[in-house]
Amino acid sequence: MSEMEQPKIKITTDEIADAKVDARLAELDRVRGTKRHYESAEVIAPVKSRPAWWFRPAFYLCLAGLLGGLLGWGAGTLLGVRPDIRAEARMMMNDLESIERARLDGRLSDDRAMRARELRVRTGAGNPYFAIQTDPSLDAGGRAVRLNELAKAERERDRTAELLTYACAAVLIGLALSSAERVIERNSAGATISASVGAIAGLLGGAIAALAGDRISDALIGSDPLSATLGMRVLRDAIIYGLLGLFIGLAPGIVMRSGKRTIVGMLGGLVGGCVGGALVVPIERAMGMDQATVSRLIALLVLGGATGLAWGAIESATKRGWLRVARGLIAGKQFILYRDPTFIGSSPMSHVYLFKDPTVGRRHAAIHRTREGFEIENLPMGSPTKLNDRPVARARLRHGDRIDVGQTTLVFETRGASS
Repeated sequence: MSEMEQPKIKITTDEIADAKVDARLAELDRVRGTKRHYESAEVIAPVKSRPAWWFRPAFYLCLAGLLGGLLGWGAGTLLGVRPDIRAEARMMMNDLESIERARLDGRLSDDRAMRARELRVRTGAGNPYFAIQTDPSLDAGGRAVRLNELAKAERERDRTAELLTYACAAVLIGLALSSAERVIERNSAGATISASVGAIAGLLGGAIAALAGDRISDALIGSDPLSATLGMRVLRDAIIYGLLGLFIGLAPGIVMRSGKRTIVGMLGGLVGGCVGGALVVPIERAMGMDQATVSRLIALLVLGGATGLAWGAIESATKRGWLRVARGLIAGKQFILYRDPTFIGSSPMSHVYLFKDPTVGRRHAAIHRTREGFEIENLPMGSPTKLNDRPVARARLRHGDRIDVGQTTLVFETRGASS
């Protein structure tokens, strides 16, 4: 029965002064107020979050590495695409031989054969190999000298194209790996900075790997790669790609200005690069692939994926303390406590970036590393920071402690306890 339909209450003159009646009326008023409060209260829907595996570093870094490898292969292939002028010259020489056989067989008259030959020589004059082979002013010795000089110049251009290919691929792999964590956190400003540093580190690594590649290859397998043993070819690729991965792994540590993160990144890049490089030749042999573009695709995919996987695995294995988001827009994400202090806030420059929450200050709280462990400090830039549901100024953290910052709940976890 609604309030409008309820029967009227009759009160006698004697009851008006009764304290029990006043208490009853006050109780009914409180009930009606509580009812109105809950009827008008906004229902907050639970925040939908991605599954926990999405936020595992080994997963999203491996995915980012694969994407970077694919983009790097595509861009590098476009930069390195050059017409095979040797193959083109061989086709033109075959045309001349076909014309001569047709003349000898009587299928072409001498006059028609001469005109056909002149037309082929004229249209092929832009090919330097063909031009040398059909130059009547050169004898056999002079022709051989000119062809050797041209082949040497072509090798230099091939090295330049390879340098560009390696550099471009390394830039995109470094960019993808370095920005992956910030992308997961939806930190566009941080992702831009990380991507820029990753691209520079990748460019440096690609240039060094390409320049050192020739010397490493000459030292291990000599001038004839096809005659080298499988073990030597695998070792060569492992060293070259390991060197490339080493530089790619520099970026995150530089961005965070963390020596430990730099070492973890470089170690992950080195391991991933060596594994990726060592798998290239066996995969090519197993799948019967001998085309340079296909083998390069495999190499860069394996390099990117293996580097990201190793990077994430080593990072997870060496972490000492971290924060896991238990409630919030990025529930499931982990923030490893590399920096001292580690700032929590709504600023994109914060190490733990909490966005879309007006109650979170730009630098809301800080995690400090001490000899005894970790401590949390509330900073007066937002709503109170709560530790296990109680406001805190500064306190020691223990495994499993819950930290509430605005609408986000973080759980502190350590290596020494079950995580």
